Amino acid sequence: MARHISASVAHAGRGRELVSNQETVRSEAPAAAPRNAAPLELDRVTKQYPGEARPALEELSISVPAGEICVLVGPSGCGKTTAMRLVNRLIDLTSGDIRLGGESITTRNVHELRREIGYVIQQVGLFPHLSIAANIATVPRLLGWKRARIDARVEELFRRLHDKVV
Repeated sequence: MARHISASVAHAGRGRELVSNQETVRSEAPAAAPRNAAPLELDRVTKQYPGEARPALEELSISVPAGEICVLVGPSGCGKTTAMRLVNRLIDLTSGDIRLGGESITTRNVHELRREIGYVIQQVGLFPHLSIAANIATVPRLLGWKRARIDARVEELFRRLHDKVV
């Protein structure tokens, strides 16, 4: 039995419909993708843990256009975190494929892959003593970005999120 995740993709333009996990999501046409953006595709992704009767995630397929924000929504235990951990290769796929920019993540260097993915971690994955901006800036800081570039990127991400939510 498949667990249900509802996936929504936010867009900046007008008039586009997406179908995801038996739901039609009315959204807007995409604006130009940011310079380093790449499409993300989950193709019949399944994660079965040894000794478990049912998969944690079963045949999930989602396409996220380059530069778009995807929100996974569902009840506790439906596979949202499992899906994100699979994308980041924190855990291995049982079956299916995940492609970033058309290339399977299984062929990529795991550390380089993780540095290229924009991923908002919730609760325990955040540094509670840091602000939201400082949490966002952590990886760019570790990559040696200059302060001005980090500040500009944090501001850009806040602005993009605000524009999508409002």
